[in-house]
Amino acid sequence: MELVHLIQGKASPVKMNRTNLLVHELAQQQVNAGMNVTVWGITDDTVHGYPQRNFKSVLFDRKKLSSFSGSDLAKAIRQAKGKDVIFHLHGAFLDTFHEAAKLMRACKLPYIVTPHGGYQKAQPPAIWQLRRRRLMRREATLLAGAAAVHVEGISELEGVHTVCRTCHASIIPFGYSGEVKSNPTTTSEYEGQFIVGYDGRADMHGRGLDALLEGFELFSKYVPDARLWIFGDTAHLQAVREIVAQLGMGSKVSYPGAKYGPEREMLHRQVQVFVYPSRNNGTPSTLLETCALGIPCVVTEATNVGSYVKAYHAGIVLSETSAVEVATGLQKIAYAYRHDQQRMELRKNAARMVHTAFDWKKIVSEYNDMYDEALTGNWSPAGQAQSTLWNRLPQQGKPRATEKMKSLTGRGFSENYVLAHIMEYAS
Repeated sequence: MELVHLIQGKASPVKMNRTNLLVHELAQQQVNAGMNVTVWGITDDTVHGYPQRNFKSVLFDRKKLSSFSGSDLAKAIRQAKGKDVIFHLHGAFLDTFHEAAKLMRACKLPYIVTPHGGYQKAQPPAIWQLRRRRLMRREATLLAGAAAVHVEGISELEGVHTVCRTCHASIIPFGYSGEVKSNPTTTSEYEGQFIVGYDGRADMHGRGLDALLEGFELFSKYVPDARLWIFGDTAHLQAVREIVAQLGMGSKVSYPGAKYGPEREMLHRQVQVFVYPSRNNGTPSTLLETCALGIPCVVTEATNVGSYVKAYHAGIVLSETSAVEVATGLQKIAYAYRHDQQRMELRKNAARMVHTAFDWKKIVSEYNDMYDEALTGNWSPAGQAQSTLWNRLPQQGKPRATEKMKSLTGRGFSENYVLAHIMEYAS
């Protein structure tokens, strides 16, 4: 079987584009597992200006796709007809993908769609409604024709079902390839301070930075020695600085900037808890990176990590993105840090979650199952998604999960309902 990933971009690891970074890592891991993988990229130029990689790449000039039927991309799809090929499309609301998928269906070539959070309803309402009016019917056709729709977590599954209720869905996260600390320890140089961290885009609405800033202001009234470190490109933090000034927190908020390598790890290890109060995001790579260091987290379900955080007791999951929820979550972590045993348990659980639930070897195997079943047409969406989630449950949580699943199924609840809550049964 040949697997072809189709993306917008070059899957370059040096570009700060989450979809491209994830496809690059996924393709590398799949090749390492012995798979035949090619990445097709739709780009503004066809210069292969990226570091050496272990998978094949083919670039298509976006400017030459206006007449799709005669384009090089259409010719390449037609050449795959009758071959043992499966396509994996990454993105949502893309004109070229609609045309490509239409041709794939005509050629009887199976394809999988990963929307990368493109259908999450928690986007700003005006944008969502605009997209819905113009494009929803077309996206429903794209998804209904897919052999499977792959999502990272429950929040994305809900978004997909607003577009197409009948599509086959599989929940598989992207893995983590960095080092996981087996015995995490603190190395803080700031004794007496409780440091809260955030590392990501300065996106007030999508990433919930407004709730983080206001929530931290509430929290700092109860923990006066608390400090907030906001990592990232300082050139895009003007709106953050303005809110910090309005809240009178200038002395409590620092901006270390965008850090890399050993310096980044050294600074991250000073932090007691990282907060990701996203409204729509996908799984932040920095979240897994900091949890791998043994740093607990405060997250929303929109990060697609909430179910794992609950199951592994690796932090706090907020019920909504609000200042009060953020402040309450931080208070719970601060309370746990006052007790040595609870602090160490939290830190070990955070590292164990990444090591177990986001292990690439297991995840690549789950992707293979999804591809194989898509090729054969032998697909059970709820069963597949349940099995992939089941593999990532902590062992001690499986008896409770089994008991609850039997109880709910016996009372007439649907498979989709059971699926959507399977991780929570073990917490």
